[in-house]
Amino acid sequence: MILSLIAIASAHKPSFGNDFTSAQSAYLVEDPNISIVVYQELTCDETELWLHFTAEEDFPLYVQLGVPVIDRLENYYPKAAVLAAGLPEPPSDLPFEVPEGMGAIVFDSEDQAQDFYEPFTQTESWIWVEEWVNVSGEGYIVGWHPEQWTGKIWLATG
Repeated sequence: MILSLIAIASAHKPSFGNDFTSAQSAYLVEDPNISIVVYQELTCDETELWLHFTAEEDFPLYVQLGVPVIDRLENYYPKAAVLAAGLPEPPSDLPFEVPEGMGAIVFDSEDQAQDFYEPFTQTESWIWVEEWVNVSGEGYIVGWHPEQWTGKIWLATG
């Protein structure tokens, strides 16, 4: 019993849905210190996954982007971006509009994915991005596929 509680305490709190497709409908990260993961299927109509956070001054935000282990997604290379005030000017080729007053840091998929097994949800994934970004105030984490291929991704923070 104690071991199962430890596993739950160390796991990401999962959320599923296809409603988090813009800054206006972003998943609300209530506390960026608490580990959460949001899963979403990217489709022709829903091409992005957005998470919204509010952070303390100079907060070290943890960002992780992954893809479930599914044969057809083996060569699926998504991107992630952190959007917040004080970050560099956003690149002009982003497939979405960056909220006014925010900059962006974009992360491409790594050369080699990390294998990951999540015991709480009993899922296997490939982790393509794992980074830390110092942010302050309101911001977003966005995941997407640069060629808008359909597929499944997840974003984690906390």
